[in-house]
Amino acid sequence: MTSISFVVPFYHGNQYINGLVSCVSDINKRLVAKKGDSVELIIINDSPDEAVNYNKSSDIDVRIYNNVKNLGIQASRINGLQQAKGKWINFLDQDDLLITENYLSYLDYMDKADAIISNGYYERHGKRQRIFKNQKVQNYYIQERQLINIRNLIPSPGESLIRKDVIPYEWQKNVLSNNGADDWFLWLLLYSNGAKYVANPNDIYIHRTTDQGNLSFDYEEMYKSCQNMLSLLKNNVGFSSKKWNRLDRAIEFKYLKDTDRITLLDYLKFFDCFVNNMAYKVNTLLG
Repeated sequence: MTSISFVVPFYHGNQYINGLVSCVSDINKRLVAKKGDSVELIIINDSPDEAVNYNKSSDIDVRIYNNVKNLGIQASRINGLQQAKGKWINFLDQDDLLITENYLSYLDYMDKADAIISNGYYERHGKRQRIFKNQKVQNYYIQERQLINIRNLIPSPGESLIRKDVIPYEWQKNVLSNNGADDWFLWLLLYSNGAKYVANPNDIYIHRTTDQGNLSFDYEEMYKSCQNMLSLLKNNVGFSSKKWNRLDRAIEFKYLKDTDRITLLDYLKFFDCFVNNMAYKVNTLLG
């Protein structure tokens, strides 16, 4: 039985893909040995002008689907999701890595949640930094309140397992016109639809910053993507106007800070956001 589907959008990423295939293959061996279940790897080629080349000697089920044109990461993930056979989904970026010896710790949480968020590392220029300082901080970061009042504090769906049948229809049918906030959109819709989150404190995920770029550092593109997300959430029945207003203010406050446009008057105007951010920093420091 296929219990986990790994869904990977591919964009001119042949230099990365074998590393990911190797990780998934090792996880498959461990899962087969422990439970008799298997995994599958679904690659959505979002650069149709370049074929996906990987080590075909791998013992896992690898399926490649080609987009007819470049669609972006959210649409590619959705296309992969629609092909997935697994009960659980792990959305990965092509340059992600997994700490395979810890991966099966996810099994301990599958009966407790719809979305399991693991720990791991940021990797940049060969240096690693822990994503969540400890489990107390991890539990704090993945709360809906913090995702609304601060920003997206869960770096990537790559560090999560999500039950396939709870992935929101609204996320699958509303592709953001600008890349960047699609992960945040997913987390908020999951909460809005009543999904239960749990933290897995084990280090499983490695989020690498590569030459492919990181949209979270492109403030203008991210701001446009956030505005697109806001417009879609405004019409979502489960996302109250109170939550929407708090999210709108948090996005505006962060944008002003990130782009060095914030003034003293802005700090007064967004005083609630300033207080929320200070509380977040204190909790991170003391966690």
